[in-house]
Amino acid sequence: MAPQVKRFTGKEESLGDEYIYEHTDGREASDQYSVTTDELIRYSSTKYKNGADVGRSLFGGARITIVFPPAPVATGNPPAVPEGETTVWKMQVSIVLSRRALLDANLQSAYALIKGQCSKPIIEKVQAQEGYEAIEIEQNPIGLLGLIRSVMFNYNSRKYRAVALVDIMKPDIVSQTWRSFARNWTSCGQPEERFACTPAW
Repeated sequence: MAPQVKRFTGKEESLGDEYIYEHTDGREASDQYSVTTDELIRYSSTKYKNGADVGRSLFGGARITIVFPPAPVATGNPPAVPEGETTVWKMQVSIVLSRRALLDANLQSAYALIKGQCSKPIIEKVQAQEGYEAIEIEQNPIGLLGLIRSVMFNYNSRKYRAVALVDIMKPDIVSQTWRSFARNWTSCGQPEERFACTPAW
């Protein structure tokens, strides 16, 4: 009895072997990419503090912009900004700065999470892609997802190009076969004669 091949599991134990990136058969590549990516976005949104910012960035394919609040406007004569409004504005600016810093840190964590769910063959092919070095230096999870998608879909398209051509040809093959069958069948005469007839195909 042949030894059982151990299935690849990602580095994030709680995700098990279901949410991973690896070479799959047929059209399963696109399904696996979509299912795994959706789960990693959900996981990142719940795992990290202010995870919603990470989830929105990964889902939208770009780091979200966290804008600063508008500065309070001076009023009165002479113009002046009430002290209370200035205090609130400074607090809001501080919150924005904290969210931005946290988002950067969380995106780097998401990068490690995504990479850890890739099988060795996927990682090797991703590392061979143009632009990988910059993505690795920046720890850019959005760029990494793009390379993973390219690798998985490109692998799938190469491996199954011949199968796809056959699928395209099948309707014509079936149609030609049926027409040939019909011509030979109907040329045999009456129902009782058909059993003695030998089609010419």
